[in-house]
Amino acid sequence: MSWSWRILVSTNFERQLFDRLAEMGFHVAQNGTEHTHPAFVDKLKQSTDQTSLAIRYQPDGVASLGEIPRSFYIEAKTTSEPGKTHTIEKNAWEQYWRLQITGNIVVIAFGEFLDRGKWDQENYNFVWRWNFLENVRLVSAIETVSRFPVEDRFPVVDGWIHPRGSKREAELRAAGNYNGSRTPYREVVTESLLPWDTFRQSIIEKLKV
Repeated sequence: MSWSWRILVSTNFERQLFDRLAEMGFHVAQNGTEHTHPAFVDKLKQSTDQTSLAIRYQPDGVASLGEIPRSFYIEAKTTSEPGKTHTIEKNAWEQYWRLQITGNIVVIAFGEFLDRGKWDQENYNFVWRWNFLENVRLVSAIETVSRFPVEDRFPVVDGWIHPRGSKREAELRAAGNYNGSRTPYREVVTESLLPWDTFRQSIIEKLKV
């Protein structure tokens, strides 16, 4: 799948996510410089200082509920083809945890792409899942790469899969078969995610509203 297709799918899911939150009665807004000043964020792609990483990897949205509102961050993650396992980037994961350990509520919504629906259908079809950040589990990087022949494996560094600069990445790029982000990542344990119909009540209980 091309990079432009992945962006198209993720944008479609994010829009649907915000619509669903609004329908549930949440006040919701896009969050982060990625949305307000994308050209600025684009210049930070090679930056590794903490402030730049915090700017780049803000969750996609914020939402609130209650007479005196209580709030949470929400991040949208998608797959770009049916049956594909969700992944999460190392930098994003670490920045979300920095928010969580300082007392913020961070939620991740996952959309597993199914199909585009009918030709005139605006919303693509997804399997919807979610969980609070602290309950999302990740697959061991070693377990993930061990599914492939040794010669086809990306290296594992500090517990994360590292495509960038690897021999395998160069081979895939030369063959025109690699459209990944190149950043370190791990797979998400699907069994650690909750069905979408549990979302609203669980959030209400968490917010204590």
